[in-house]
Amino acid sequence: MRVIVGGTKCNLALFSEKNGTLTSVFRKRFASKEFAQFELIVKEFSRLAAPHLKNDPVVAAGFGVAGPVIDNYVRATNLPWTVDARILSAELDVPKIVLLNDLGATGIALNICLRKNSVC
Repeated sequence: MRVIVGGTKCNLALFSEKNGTLTSVFRKRFASKEFAQFELIVKEFSRLAAPHLKNDPVVAAGFGVAGPVIDNYVRATNLPWTVDARILSAELDVPKIVLLNDLGATGIALNICLRKNSVC
């Protein structure tokens, strides 16, 4: 799962992995301000994405959130949300969750796209 959290919208995507290659299987955009907590968006996304999982568990998730990330915890700078990877991991039953600053996450994605000479 990959997520970019913004003040107006959250873009979430579910990917499958085979032989080191990621393939997008489901995407959804949510209006951030329609949800009191980030966890509610992720739970709704998980519900909608469930038919695309084909009984495979989600083994890892990465979330890009506006704000400084310290010890896998962030207080969003543009929304009244706090996001804690440990809580998300327990609530979603996903063993590996990583929080990144949204700009840092975008930079990492661009670097990967440029190395693969692909369009992001």
